[in-house]
Amino acid sequence: MVRSFTRNSILASALCAVAMLAAGCWNSSAPRPLPLVSQRALGDTSFVYYVPFESYPKGEDFAQLPIGVTGEPLDAAIITDRLMRADFFNNITGAPGADGVADFAGENFQCLFDAANAPYDGYNRYGHQDFLIETSVVNSLFLMSDKYFNLAADRHKRGEKLPVKHIVGASWESAANVKTETDTLLLLSGCGVRYTSISDCVNRFEQNLPDVPQCIGVLSSFPLPALKENIKTHFFVQNIYDVDACLLGNEAYADSTAVSCRENYEGPVLGLQDNNIQLSYLDRYRFNTNKHGILYSFDQGQITKIQLNSVENYLRFHIVSMLQAHRSGVYSTPISKVMLCTYHAPDIREMVERLLAEMYDFKSDGVYIFRKSLAQNVEIIDPTDYMVKECYQSLRLSGMLALRTEKTGAQIFVTVPSPGTREENLLTEGSFLHDYKYSRQAAQDSISYKAVPVSSRHIGFELGKHLSECAPTTYQLLKNSL
Repeated sequence: MVRSFTRNSILASALCAVAMLAAGCWNSSAPRPLPLVSQRALGDTSFVYYVPFESYPKGEDFAQLPIGVTGEPLDAAIITDRLMRADFFNNITGAPGADGVADFAGENFQCLFDAANAPYDGYNRYGHQDFLIETSVVNSLFLMSDKYFNLAADRHKRGEKLPVKHIVGASWESAANVKTETDTLLLLSGCGVRYTSISDCVNRFEQNLPDVPQCIGVLSSFPLPALKENIKTHFFVQNIYDVDACLLGNEAYADSTAVSCRENYEGPVLGLQDNNIQLSYLDRYRFNTNKHGILYSFDQGQITKIQLNSVENYLRFHIVSMLQAHRSGVYSTPISKVMLCTYHAPDIREMVERLLAEMYDFKSDGVYIFRKSLAQNVEIIDPTDYMVKECYQSLRLSGMLALRTEKTGAQIFVTVPSPGTREENLLTEGSFLHDYKYSRQAAQDSISYKAVPVSSRHIGFELGKHLSECAPTTYQLLKNSL
């Protein structure tokens, strides 16, 4: 049963704000109601996620607060790493341009690995996006609170921490509505905290596009918000989830020990669909055969199977597919920008640049077949850079950078199932059963998970390996805190 509010004016303000935000921010004909968890967090002092926003730190005390990052564990760790190592601005003047000093030098970070609710893609697939929105709001409320559960079994929050001054939503799977709901909560709270969403950076990129005819390539590992194509801008989107899978060591996509086609392969296959490998394009893919990077099966001298077995060959396939999509249409301009929507953009950027240059110079029967589809100098765009810059500029312009000389630090928490969860809803290692995880309903009184300080038992071998490779700075701080 929902408890009554202690501040009745909150509800009226909420409805008013929601109506205004709905008119300007949501692509919907009807305003969305403020999530129940937000309503209660703003006005119900007995609610577990209630935050006394009226006593939130102000001024210099606010500036000294940490920056919060929340999302799926690897996502949150990578984004924290990018923030800690970013150098896009002059630290003294604030002007664009690296100065050899990390932009967030001296800042502290508070990171929430949402392990209990990951991976997020299941909520959209099973029609429970409302639960994902609620979870994201709850995680933001945790970062803004000053207390936490020391152990999942605790009934009361006894640990004390600082609230955060800025929140970064690190997961692409958190839909645009998550940012809208969180922005609404922050507006109503009046605490001064702002929210930057990695998934919103694609929209920010679109908003800044010049009003001229152009074609843009998108290599994305994640489902993107609908790209607002118009008569002057055309997007060519390739899903490169398989590239991320290779980089993370998923043997269903690349197996360094394989010397022939294998049964567990899940990458592109031969076929005539746009997402298939096409035999007629073999001269264009120019697959690299070194170290069994490409695997073939033959029957009477004819190729019957092709399996990609390296990051480079996956990228070759996707880049050629993108260029062929452009060639199949009538466009007035070549692809002049390629956006890398993947957390591994820094790892593949140079390879993408090299392959694009190779395709620009590729000849077939003496003809440069891709020069009408590809500009000579292609701009490579990493939307994560937009997120880092936006976070820095928001704090800089508001005068809320800490400007400390101490080393950067990080406090890391992780979500775990609540002890009251029934055994039939848990796997043997203690995580949520898949069907239960994605069947949970929003707007319930029960608490299915809690955030607690991270410990070594929460970081298994596989996650630890990925963290050490993809987020080394975050991983070192994590190791120091265990």
